[in-house]
Amino acid sequence: YVSADTLKSFLEIPADTTSRIVVGNVDVRIYKSDLQAICDSMIYTQRDSLFSLHKSPIVWSDTSQFVADTVRIQLTDNSIDRIYLLKSSFIINSPDEVFFNQVKGRDVIAQFREDELREMYVLGSGESVYYVLDDANAYIGVNKTICSEMKLNFGNNEVTDIRFFTKPSGKFTPMRQANHEALKLAGFKWLIEKRPKSVADLR
Repeated sequence: YVSADTLKSFLEIPADTTSRIVVGNVDVRIYKSDLQAICDSMIYTQRDSLFSLHKSPIVWSDTSQFVADTVRIQLTDNSIDRIYLLKSSFIINSPDEVFFNQVKGRDVIAQFREDELREMYVLGSGESVYYVLDDANAYIGVNKTICSEMKLNFGNNEVTDIRFFTKPSGKFTPMRQANHEALKLAGFKWLIEKRPKSVADLR
């Protein structure tokens, strides 16, 4: 479901098929059970199953929030396959909305399987803050790392592993010693109040 103050739909005719393109402008809102988004300008191409969101886009999937200058959402069989964050990328993940895993970078590619975030690649100017859990899922500390490129693995919508490339610099702080406000990276904004919660929020 997509809502916008101005919504245009037109047909593009390739050589051997028909592809629908939907263009939305001003207060665009998207709602799917596994994905919600807002922005000020959107283009959807049916042939590629690709949403391109522009002008302050925000995307939510389960416990994760994605922002960037431009966001592209690739669908496969009507489910999220990948999210591309282009320029000034910032991802926040929080299962409890108390402690916030964060990833910043120039560009980010997030890969999904079975509607869950599984892998994330940070390409350029990478920074991360992630909370470490023990075997009982209790917080034991927090890692803050700066690294040009990194790969994060997820399980059950939580960070399970991070690999750093190109001279990483990091620090681990036990929970009792951590200043959680100071650990919020520059530009941190948890915008949950803007998230569409149902189709009714599109009206």
